[in-house]
Amino acid sequence: MLVRCFSAVRESHPLVMCFSNIVTANGCANLLLAAGASPVMAEDPVGAVEFTEKASALTINLGTFFPMLRESARGAQETALRRGIPVVLDPVGAGCAPSRTALALEILNRGVSVVRCNRSEANALLGLASSAHGVDASPDDAVTEESLDRAVDDVRTLAGKYNCVMAVTGAIDLVGDPDGRVAVIRGGHEIMTKVTGSGCMLTALTGAFAGAEPRFLFEAVSAALAAYGVCGTLAYESLKPGEGCGTFYTRLIDAMGELDVTAFHERLDYEVRQA
Repeated sequence: MLVRCFSAVRESHPLVMCFSNIVTANGCANLLLAAGASPVMAEDPVGAVEFTEKASALTINLGTFFPMLRESARGAQETALRRGIPVVLDPVGAGCAPSRTALALEILNRGVSVVRCNRSEANALLGLASSAHGVDASPDDAVTEESLDRAVDDVRTLAGKYNCVMAVTGAIDLVGDPDGRVAVIRGGHEIMTKVTGSGCMLTALTGAFAGAEPRFLFEAVSAALAAYGVCGTLAYESLKPGEGCGTFYTRLIDAMGELDVTAFHERLDYEVRQA
């Protein structure tokens, strides 16, 4: 099913209406194009609604959420919910800034299909103490093999609490749904944490996969995270001595553009845990 979701993006070229941020918009757009999707980033209240009327999915990233965007995002979200297309929220900074946590909860309570966040942000959405380091996850919140069972339980709780697919990403990625399923996905490389916007880019990609297969959101989101991890691994493996973060960023987008079904399937490291 994950391979089917991967192919669906290439075949359907979903239009993704993105509220990105000024730091990462270019990377999000380039990754979406490489994946076979079409990005649009309208921030004015009228344009945001008009493009959401035509889009396959809406992503809302809180990274640099200017006051005007509140009205624009609300209108786009209401339009997406009316049309029944997926809404993906990236609650950047939740748990670090109280105002950002409150904004994330406001959007969540209006209704979203998917949340893509790191573990520190997930803790904030659970109402737990968060040790978020700015907009980055705290090393103390990393999902490891030792903490995996607890993290799985937390993701399952969040998915049920907010009635959405919950994707918590890091060294090990987790995807939970309201039915209690949790996917455990391994892949990528730690150099991805050294590239500005790697999480934002993944949120945009998640929107593309969700828009391509909205009837199978759990599988679509899992496929997005798995494909991104595979591309991260391939991009790192392609680096030569003396090449680092800057080259990796370019290679990551190249890897997404070149990734085919066979390579995706062969590199897939994925399991599902039932409640």
